[in-house]
Amino acid sequence: MFSILHITDLHRAKSDPISNAELLSALISDSERYSYEDPPIPTPKAIVVSGDVIQGVALHHPNYEAALAEQYDAAYEFLTQLTDRFLGGDRTKVIIVPGNHDIDWNVAFSSMDLVEEGKLPTNLPGALYEPNSPYRWDWKSRRLYIIRDKARYDLRLAAFWAFFQRFYDGCKEMLRVGAGANVNLYSLDEGRIGVAAFNSCVNNDCFSFRGEISREVVAQSYLDLKDLGPWRLQIAVWHHDIDGPPHRSDYMDIEIVRGMIG
Repeated sequence: MFSILHITDLHRAKSDPISNAELLSALISDSERYSYEDPPIPTPKAIVVSGDVIQGVALHHPNYEAALAEQYDAAYEFLTQLTDRFLGGDRTKVIIVPGNHDIDWNVAFSSMDLVEEGKLPTNLPGALYEPNSPYRWDWKSRRLYIIRDKARYDLRLAAFWAFFQRFYDGCKEMLRVGAGANVNLYSLDEGRIGVAAFNSCVNNDCFSFRGEISREVVAQSYLDLKDLGPWRLQIAVWHHDIDGPPHRSDYMDIEIVRGMIG
């Protein structure tokens, strides 16, 4: 049996009331207990970390870069210890995707300008919800912003990708894994399992929380896995929940998942 440890929303920060040691010991205890189940669940042979690796830093934090770096240090230490304990230090068997808390809100906000009241779009709801809209609505201030500096906006996950690259530094013989990708491809169980690990945070920032994976990215990942296969099992991984309306905005449309299945 090939078992996978799936963890998510770690929200690592040195200020977190649950320390790395407490979280690690709880996971080890669970694994030992599961080994005595009937049928027994063996020790995990791979680990999936599906986003929100860190807690994140509030908007207008005076030292947000240092605070983010400290949180990613805590996450790196935890995942290093977890990998050493469960996988003998083999990081090629760890799959990581970003979550909305991994986004640098301050970088995102610095790429935006306030839209003056006399320059609001005629159809504001339509402008907000069109594909890849540059507009963002802040409900707290009831103001409209526009992304002016796209290059700056694209750096809002830079701290996450630096952590990602640091974690996999020196890893060889990985299928197709690189910082900044909309999808990374992993191979598990000696080539029997192919994994497409999607970034569902492509339009997430300090004002936009919904998940999204484009149909083109899904289709291309299928073609790439098909060319790199054959596989006995294919797995898709992403961060966002598919349960949301009408009270939540931080979810991904279930039609995207139906597209994956199709």
